[in-house]
Parts: sequence; C-alpha cells; structure tokens
Amino acid sequence: MKTTYFKTPYYWRHRFLVAIQFTVLILVLLMYSSSAITAPGAKAEEPFDLPRLLSIEIEGVSLGTPLKAIPDILEKQDFTQTGSTTFTKRNQPPGQRRSIYRIEVKDTDSMRNITYHRGQSGGRVKSSALQEKPILADEVEMAKVLYELVCVGITAQEQSERSCSPVTASHISFNQGEFLRIREDVGVQLSVSATATIIAVEYSK
Repeated sequence: MKTTYFKTPYYWRHRFLVAIQFTVLILVLLMYSSSAITAPGAKAEEPFDLPRLLSIEIEGVSLGTPLKAIPDILEKQDFTQTGSTTFTKRNQPPGQRRSIYRIEVKDTDSMRNITYHRGQSGGRVKSSALQEKPILADEVEMAKVLYELVCVGITAQEQSERSCSPVTASHISFNQGEFLRIREDVGVQLSVSATATIIAVEYSK
C-alpha cells in the first residue's frame, strides 16, 4: 500500500516545527507588551491614598469631619470661633513670646480646605538658635503623616518635583512651604518648625 504524505515523518516534523515557531511568537509578543507597559515615561501612576488624606487630623478635625461637629471639636482644643470659617487661640509660656494659632475651615459644595497656622507675636523670628529648636510635639505627628503621604513611596524625580526636604528634628516641609497641587482634586501645604507652622489639606469633592 502506498504511504500518503500526511503519514510521512516529514509531515509530523514540519507540524512540530510550526507549533514551536507559533509558541515562540506568542512569548515574544507577551514580552514586548510587558516591556511597553513598564517603559520609562509610560509607567502607570501609583494610586493616591485618598482615604488617608481625608483622615489626617488637624487639632482633631479632618477633611471627613462633619461640618457641624467642627466648632465643638475645636472648642475642646481651646480654640475660639472668631469668624464664620476662622478659629483662633493664644498661648504664652512663661518667659516666651506668645504663640498665635489659627485654623481656617472652608467648605463649599465642591471643595473643603483646612489650614492650620501657628506663629509668634512680635514679628518674624530671626534667631538661629530658636529656628533650630525641635518642632512642637503636638505638630510632629500631623507633619509626618502628611509628609509621608506626599513624599514617601514615590520616585526620586517626583520627590525633586515636590521639593521634599529631608526631615529633621527642627524642620519638615515640601515644595518650600508653598501650596502644592498633587492632582486635580488634592492640594496640600506643609512647613513646620519651632517658630512657625502652616499645614493645609484640600480636597475637591
């Protein structure tokens, strides 16, 4: 009986080689797709931890705190409401300049902003000794949480763009203390020292 082409060793060897070539082609395409996704300039942005931002407390108040509850919370922290959106308190340790604290809460249908200021009476403090004093204990935690959210776990290039200064015992800041919008719906500000502090968080609803 005559042997057909489809039963010859050549036929099966040919099919085996075609199958190997097809498999190699698929693997090459998968590797190319993977490299394209992770290539410089095409890296997917890490998701921003919005729940953590909303939970950051400034004197017991966060972006997620119900608006009606804010006055009572700040009153327990010795703040007095001096305007529709402003709360202040003053503190003067013996032999030291008076510290003036101010919290501003702005809330609209589209945005909420909480800004915390602390300064000292009598103008700008120029003494290098005072500027090197440790940050106030009750501001350290607030500052570190916000700094980590903005400056930790990102690339060196992003740290440079956000001007993330090294954290020291006497100073924590980013963006040279100026307001920084890190995405369309999130803005932050941080500059903390023993003599003056500003901390702000903003979220567009």
